[in-house]
Amino acid sequence: MRTSIKLWRTLGALVLLAGFLTGGPQTRVEAQEVLTNDSVISMVKGGLGEAVVLARIRSSPANFDTSTNSLLALKKAGVSDKVIEAITTSANTGKIGDGKVFVMDLEQALRIRTGDRDAAAIAG
Repeated sequence: MRTSIKLWRTLGALVLLAGFLTGGPQTRVEAQEVLTNDSVISMVKGGLGEAVVLARIRSSPANFDTSTNSLLALKKAGVSDKVIEAITTSANTGKIGDGKVFVMDLEQALRIRTGDRDAAAIAG
């Protein structure tokens, strides 16, 4: 009887030691996906509803490109105005690094690659 008690105590001690050596109970922590314009387009093209996409935007870290061309690409891909508005709003964190937008008169535009000027340089 004494031998079996010693054996159980030894086994218990080994189990505890193994637990400590492996860092205790392991919990699986997954990194949350950082949303991008492409991931929003994927959700929309995959058939997810507007409410689902909006919920993901509000609850996930994001790295959205809110340049004019990128916003137009979102619209062309079928992303609703409400989702695009949520994207542009989420880009404003109120912290340093949100960026700056300079608004000024544009006298002339030139597309270097084609030589197009003014409206033709800006279109498409």
